[in-house]
Amino acid sequence: MHAISPGPLKTRAASGLKDFDLLLNEAAQRAPIGELVDIMDVGFTCAFLATPYARRLSGADAVRRRRREHHGLKRSGDDARD
Repeated sequence: MHAISPGPLKTRAASGLKDFDLLLNEAAQRAPIGELVDIMDVGFTCAFLATPYARRLSGADAVRRRRREHHGLKRSGDDARD
């Protein structure tokens, strides 16, 4: 099993939350490249995990946040959190 952790996503359902735009803006400001992932990034990660290329991955957290440096998959239980 894999967990995908994208951080805040702009969705129609989330747009009804009070001050959600403020939360998105603050999260984008904290992101190293100044932007957040979108639903397509999450979809591409899901698609990758369903391919044979991911066959040796087990129990990993796929961190899908926009970063300058490349992050692959984090192992569950890693202390370094975003």
